Amino acid sequence: MLVYIDHNIITLMVVERSTHPLGTEYRAIHDLLANGRTTVALSAVSLYEIARSEIEAHVVNSITLLNELLPQWLSNPIYVQTEELKRYIARRCHRPVTRPLDPLNSTMAQLWSTYGAQNVVIGETVADCLTTWHRERAAQRLVEEAARETPNAIMTGRRALAEGFVADNELIIDAEYYRARLPARSELPEQISPRRYGELPNLLAGEGRLVRKSCPAIKAEDLCQRYRIEAGFRPEPQDALDLQHVMVAMAYCDYFVTRDNDIRAMFQYVRSRWKHCPCVAVRSCTDLVDIEAATERQNAQR
Repeated sequence: MLVYIDHNIITLMVVERSTHPLGTEYRAIHDLLANGRTTVALSAVSLYEIARSEIEAHVVNSITLLNELLPQWLSNPIYVQTEELKRYIARRCHRPVTRPLDPLNSTMAQLWSTYGAQNVVIGETVADCLTTWHRERAAQRLVEEAARETPNAIMTGRRALAEGFVADNELIIDAEYYRARLPARSELPEQISPRRYGELPNLLAGEGRLVRKSCPAIKAEDLCQRYRIEAGFRPEPQDALDLQHVMVAMAYCDYFVTRDNDIRAMFQYVRSRWKHCPCVAVRSCTDLVDIEAATERQNAQR
């Protein structure tokens, strides 16, 4: 069972591990890990949320908690989507797919390589990363600047949807989307010529339904963006961060633990439109303990 834990739950656990008795969320996640069937997943957004805290003790205590949880790290969403397209194109060309897509990383070096980092440090620990990010505010500002662009993009998308622009130009919009995620030609089957390679974005746009069926992170982003555009809330910079960690978790995790009502509403919207969405949003790790117990009882009765 792969469980993504949102920052609001991580923050609660950091507090609960220092209380007497230990808090319910902290105890629940350790009960789940003790059974050997649960893996915790986090993302670069998790690191950013912790590092931007102005309370150094919170950062230190968060590092201790993460060392206990031993999480796997979800890859950069765009990297995952590019890998999905690589496999879709290979299958379409009737070429074998060499290996299944694994969106998880066990080290910081592996995680940052999916972001195209040029200065990956082999052996970098979670503590190294968080300490550097906490002290280097310039790195945080880059994330914050990108986040500030998202509300404007959502508002533009909402107006375009209301005016019918999206429906009228969907193929053009989708082609540009795929162009930004297209694998390098050298990574694709050898029979794809330069001319054919240049035509791929339009081809993928024309097969959008099939692409989304085969590429879960692409489908997750499409539905999340539609929810954001259609919903009546006022978008904030935080929405960029939400999309960054929700997309891959929604596509590849079993559960997403969060107390964020908006994220839970987004999951409800997505699952009502995606019959085979693999991920379920729950409010608490104690919910997962109950689900595990119910599953064990059912198995015992068979």
